[in-house]
Amino acid sequence: MTNIKILEWNINQRSCENSSFPEYVITEISRKNPDVIVLVEFKGEHNRSRLDSAFSERYYTYSYNGSQYTCVNGNIKTGNGIYMGLKKSIFNEPSPEEITWEESFKNEQPNWLKIKSTIKTGKELTIIGVRVKVGSKHDNKELNDRKSQINWLLKENKQTKHQIIIGDLNYSPAETDWCEKEELNWQDIVYMMRDEGYLDYKQFSPYSPTGTSWKGKQLDWLITKGIIIDRHSHYNQLDWSFGKNNDLFYLEGYRVPEGFFIINEPPFPDHAILTTEITLE
Repeated sequence: MTNIKILEWNINQRSCENSSFPEYVITEISRKNPDVIVLVEFKGEHNRSRLDSAFSERYYTYSYNGSQYTCVNGNIKTGNGIYMGLKKSIFNEPSPEEITWEESFKNEQPNWLKIKSTIKTGKELTIIGVRVKVGSKHDNKELNDRKSQINWLLKENKQTKHQIIIGDLNYSPAETDWCEKEELNWQDIVYMMRDEGYLDYKQFSPYSPTGTSWKGKQLDWLITKGIIIDRHSHYNQLDWSFGKNNDLFYLEGYRVPEGFFIINEPPFPDHAILTTEITLE
């Protein structure tokens, strides 16, 4: 059996194509020393170069910078991208055809980057980084759109035996507390995952460590198939301690129960760092 440590972080670049994330993003990732890095809401070639400079010696690194779409006013924008790294001491280098992503912007699809990999023991592991797109309205229709994106992702990958899907689902129990169960409910997501063969090994829901990942909610999740989550690992955390680096208190933000001030404006990360440990038999 091989244990693999995974880090996922929404670094909140959003539509800031030319902005640079703070240097502490690299410092915090290095401090966690994960075997797999997944960064969502990633943007910018200069940011990719900074990450590659920091990690490419020890990791195979991959990214896509988001797909283009046309706004209502006719302007063309680039959506959110994803950055991933696989530690070279754990993984074999994937071949180019084993790396796929959201090539064109489609409303029914989330942002996603998929790598079909093998570890040094020869075991296969498909890793999918994901961020579900959100609209401007917080209503049943908009939440159903998010649900449809998750459904598309599950159906698209359900034949893969050993996989993890990790990222910002923009969906949680708190999102649907006010909705009638007959219309929309978090349990619908759980049933949908089970129907497609996920949540094996007697899981009750997708996994997130104890705590919150964004403004009192759990939006970042790990979905598995054919994979055991090491629930006793001390590596399993939703960590806000990066907030110790934030001293620009005049910017918009909020304070988390752990006591840290979190800047809510791009390009500063506004989600907790999710770390977890899995076991590949």
